[in-house]
Amino acid sequence: MDISCSTGFEGGRITLMGELDHHASLEAIRKAGEFIEEFKPGEVTVDMSGVGFMDSSGIAFLFSAMRRVKLYGGRLRVKGLNAQCRRILTSAGIAGLLNIGEERYI
Repeated sequence: MDISCSTGFEGGRITLMGELDHHASLEAIRKAGEFIEEFKPGEVTVDMSGVGFMDSSGIAFLFSAMRRVKLYGGRLRVKGLNAQCRRILTSAGIAGLLNIGEERYI
């Protein structure tokens, strides 16, 4: 899993590449948390277009990032979810709670 974080005019961006499984999600949670704590961006986009596989650990990552961003009054946007990642969120019954979509905020 490759995890990169950056800031720009549109806020923060967390880009994930690879498989978001148990081991990778722990690192993603840590890196995203440090990034959000340091820069406190009002808006963060999580780009998952490079994620080919996600298990339930990816849910923990998304909720952790959402919680941290909301602590600072911000919003989290998830984009680029493939069909497998969407199925995981739908099967867990939280797709509606996260309000995921192409360009929606959570």
